[in-house]
Amino acid sequence: MRYRNNKLKILGPQAAHLVVTLYEQNKPIFRLKEVQKILRLDEVSSRNFVRKLVNRGVATRLKPGLFILVPFELGKEAEYIGNPFVVAREIMGGKDYFLSHATAMDNSWRSYSASISCLCNDFETTQVYYCTGH
Repeated sequence: MRYRNNKLKILGPQAAHLVVTLYEQNKPIFRLKEVQKILRLDEVSSRNFVRKLVNRGVATRLKPGLFILVPFELGKEAEYIGNPFVVAREIMGGKDYFLSHATAMDNSWRSYSASISCLCNDFETTQVYYCTGH
């Protein structure tokens, strides 16, 4: 488990509004554009806002501009990637992709391991994305 300075995950009114809205829209995985729309912020302000959420352990950065909310029931846990299959789909953004052997093995051994990883490859550019969490 990775904790960030053992700080509590306290939300101000703006952060609470964002988290509640994302959960109401069933979007625990979100992009900066959604933050801009929900909070009516410009690009720079939304980046700074989400960076602070990541630093407090409220969200985890999956890749530039893509984040996932860390469930509050995980306590002080600061890193989380959720379901690796859903995360892979979101990371690839509609492109064709495949999941590596490591992801498949992690999924089959999930009940035995506290760590989850997601390795997905893009067919077009052979770019590899790797996420890891608990």
